[in-house]
Amino acid sequence: MHSPSHPQVTRAFIAARTFVQGLATGRDIVAQAVKLFPSGECRRALTRLFYCPLCRGTPTLKPCNGFCLNVMKGCLASITEMDNAWGRFLDALTQLAERLGGPFNFELAADYIGVKISEAIMYLQEHSVATSAKVFQSCGSPRPAPARSRRAPREETPRRFRTFSPEEKPTTAAGTNLDRLLSYGSFDPVFSDKMQFPSFFRMVPDEIIQYFGITQMLEYFGWNWIGLLIPEDETGERFHRILSASLVQKDICISLTQSVPKVTSYVSNPFLQKSLNAIASALLSKNINVILVYGDSRSMEGLGIILDSYEFYQKQPMERVWITTAQWDVTTVFASRRFTEKSLNGSLSFALHTNVVPGFQEFLENVNPIQSNISLLKEFWCSAFLCSFPMCNLNVPNHSNCTGEEKLRNLPGSVFELGMSSWSYSIYNAVYAVAHALHAAERKGMGPENSWKLTDIQPCQVCPV
Repeated sequence: MHSPSHPQVTRAFIAARTFVQGLATGRDIVAQAVKLFPSGECRRALTRLFYCPLCRGTPTLKPCNGFCLNVMKGCLASITEMDNAWGRFLDALTQLAERLGGPFNFELAADYIGVKISEAIMYLQEHSVATSAKVFQSCGSPRPAPARSRRAPREETPRRFRTFSPEEKPTTAAGTNLDRLLSYGSFDPVFSDKMQFPSFFRMVPDEIIQYFGITQMLEYFGWNWIGLLIPEDETGERFHRILSASLVQKDICISLTQSVPKVTSYVSNPFLQKSLNAIASALLSKNINVILVYGDSRSMEGLGIILDSYEFYQKQPMERVWITTAQWDVTTVFASRRFTEKSLNGSLSFALHTNVVPGFQEFLENVNPIQSNISLLKEFWCSAFLCSFPMCNLNVPNHSNCTGEEKLRNLPGSVFELGMSSWSYSIYNAVYAVAHALHAAERKGMGPENSWKLTDIQPCQVCPV
């Protein structure tokens, strides 16, 4: 993926510093100009301007226009001399400000530094042995610490991770005690701040990576006139702000931006319906063929309702080039709707990394809802195969009962895919990461004063995020 080079980052910092210095210089110039006092000749000219009519007994007579201009030119002669220079100074600041929102964008450069630091830490973790050997080769091996006398008093060494008493342990809103948080799907860049979230870990990359990928893809296909749909919240505003600064560098224009309201209930809501109708009208009226969609399945449920309505009820599918970010799995459809195959045909989607998990496909091919106790499996079976489970009060009108011999491999890809999705693979890795961490902790222990057992951990304390 395309990312800022070292010279670009350097230029961004230099441009930001120059802009700040220019503002400070302008402030000083204005402050000094305000302190200037009129010369003696100027004061005499102003006196004649204001008081000559009074001395002649004609107080209502106003000075002529030419006289006023001559006096002002004389009094402001020293300031007018710098008019051209001041104009050039303001023009230069304006041009620099425009570049700060484009190729010299400081915010993108700062975000990029965080990405590179993260990559460096990951590289160090993966190549710790080789890196340590190079350091020892260049700087020499570290000297061992002097042995402590057995009679010497034990020193208390500060621990990075302290243990909490049950009363002071951090908790979630549900009351779950959590010392660490491991997320399988949070892209929010705010969690990259280790000062604010020192114990937050995630299985997905920072969202900033997608900005570079989106820009590179649009540039590759020559799509320079696009629409943008974002959630109606601060995450959508942040995405729009940062992405716009990246696209302007490549002369790509966001012609249409629409904020999609969140659907919190399927009960008739005239305000929600009005907002969705306005978004649909904007999509139809604008001559835009490429639409970039940012958001997850929940925040984009409103868009799903629009596509469902136009494809199945109005028989007018919105056939566009839809580009979706990794947060939204377009194949995930809630039970109340159908997959809008025509509207989303040919769409492009960024996706998380996935891989083949040995035995997973064989497991799916042999799943039997009658013999299995997997939660909600029977409900899914009724919906996917249009059959009923009368013994579970799951009935599909005008369809036969489920036999359990139906095969998932016979379902179309729009209903079910046998391959493990990127989100499922992320959850799979997160579960294994926690399992390996607990196993390693149990083997190494935490010292006699902090001994603990895996049996002390309740299932509710392992909380997915």
